[in-house]
Amino acid sequence: MDTNRNLRVVNGFSKAARIVSMILFVLLTVCAALTLLTLIACFVIPVDRVLENATDLSPAAINVISSMPGFLKICLAICIVLLVVYAISLKLSASYYKRELRDGTPFTEGGAKQLRSLGIFKMALEVALAVAGNVLAPLVTKPLEKLMPDLIAVIEENGGRAIELESALNALHERSFNFRLGTGFWLGLAFVALSFLLMYGAELAKRAGETERQTAVQPREDVWVPVEPHTEG
Repeated sequence: MDTNRNLRVVNGFSKAARIVSMILFVLLTVCAALTLLTLIACFVIPVDRVLENATDLSPAAINVISSMPGFLKICLAICIVLLVVYAISLKLSASYYKRELRDGTPFTEGGAKQLRSLGIFKMALEVALAVAGNVLAPLVTKPLEKLMPDLIAVIEENGGRAIELESALNALHERSFNFRLGTGFWLGLAFVALSFLLMYGAELAKRAGETERQTAVQPREDVWVPVEPHTEG
């Protein structure tokens, strides 16, 4: 009874996680599509008109950002890549939870391998993003250095707190050249470790099933067993 109750709890968590993963996957997919449409519009329509129609930014902020259209396009492209890769991660997560619900138990060899692949994907994703963030940092930091005085002025004009230009530039460089793994890496590592535990549980369940079949009661040779009469045609 306790085993069945625990299994129902595990399946309940899997069902909830699958629903959340699918909702987030749909949201990220929609955001990626809208961002892609915005990027395409920036190549067809002037950037200032795109910002006026697609955002609630003030005219001063629009003038600052539209002064460097290449910087805006780079930021949009980076956002699209991030949204797509995280959407793929969520899709893989939902696929694993769907399999666990279909199998009825997490202790299966196929499910353990799928969870291990998901963990490796998450770890590789975080490492790739950390490396790419440092490699592509100059593409973002250099334009931001030029835009920083105007951005600070816009923030102060709209009631924001006063920001020192030197402090803002120092914070920009410190954040740009910092190799830091996100929480997704450690979550992926936990998935990989958990996959080995699930694989071991699946092997134990398989051995228990084989042992049960081998120890099934067999009739003794010295015990009479009724046999149906055989009649010749």
